[in-house]
Amino acid sequence: MKKEVRTLLMQTLDCGDTYVMYALLRGLKGLEHVGLVKGTYVDALNRLKETSILDEVNIVITDFYDLKEPVDAPGVKEYLPFLKKLIDETSSLICLKHVTS
Repeated sequence: MKKEVRTLLMQTLDCGDTYVMYALLRGLKGLEHVGLVKGTYVDALNRLKETSILDEVNIVITDFYDLKEPVDAPGVKEYLPFLKKLIDETSSLICLKHVTS
């Protein structure tokens, strides 16, 4: 049996403070985990290392919102439009929070 490919996609959101939104794709089966961490990519990776989320990650993609080249990883092409919309919505909510506080 072929081992599943798990891809970790990470994107920085900057709205006063810096956040990293991440999504773990479980091949074509879908999203396994989505999260938001205040800080940088390194902060997010350190936080994920404390859990078992990174245990079976095969591919890490940063700045996936602006990918110019297609990624040969199962599920990325299929879920990218949804993830971009999720980033847009999350970013607008975080930015709104910073404007009103």
